[in-house]
Amino acid sequence: MREAYRLDALAVVGMPDLNLQELLLAKLVPKIGGYQLLLRFGEALGLARADFDAVEPLAGWMALTTYFYWMLAYGSVPEKIAAVSASEDIFIQLCTRIGPALIHMYGMSAEQSAFFTMHEEIGAKFTPIDALLLARYDTPADRLRITRAVRLSHEFELLFYDTIKAATPNEK
Repeated sequence: MREAYRLDALAVVGMPDLNLQELLLAKLVPKIGGYQLLLRFGEALGLARADFDAVEPLAGWMALTTYFYWMLAYGSVPEKIAAVSASEDIFIQLCTRIGPALIHMYGMSAEQSAFFTMHEEIGAKFTPIDALLLARYDTPADRLRITRAVRLSHEFELLFYDTIKAATPNEK
């Protein structure tokens, strides 16, 4: 999570024109403050910031992160946009489901679960921006590149979540 802004920054600087950079920056702004909300959620579970800082990454997490760095370094512009957008969409969908469950099933307060519930608002802001970003790329070659980037993003996302699911309590 701490590295999310770094990936956003690399995506922004990798865009060939100011309009694309501004659209990606518009997607970054709603994320600001998210890490503090994640720390608040951790506090509700009895975790301290030091626990977050001392985390040892799981292989699936590293694979997903490496995929994004690879795509941002070597992908075409539409691939870069599609890969990042696909992952954000998956994460937003998961968070919007988790937030209400934390409140209703586990008795967390709105403040404690705000990291998750904030993603409904983020999703509402991202959808029109993603549509604008990807509308530029409508040739058959672009569509193939976008499909490939989304497929790979989904494969690495599955690896990430499978790794979390398979981790023993000491590895989490």
